Amino acid sequence: MWIYPRNKKVPYALRYIHGIGTTTAIKLCAEAKVDQKSRVEDVAVKKVIAMRDGIAILGIMVEGGLPSKPPKYIKRL
Repeated sequence: MWIYPRNKKVPYALRYIHGIGTTTAIKLCAEAKVDQKSRVEDVAVKKVIAMRDGIAILGIMVEGGLPSKPPKYIKRL
């Protein structure tokens, strides 16, 4: 299920997702009520689902949605 580093703290592991930086990772942890000092391997499945839902709630564009945006703007020019 979780393909990112399991031995890192949650905010640092979230940064492996394209489109999530340090500030966004901290906001996601706060939204999902995940302790920032906990390791990925210690996070419950419900918290992972809450973080995924937090991405949708905060309107963060990640992975697949990001690369499609710049070409649209280039075509407009």
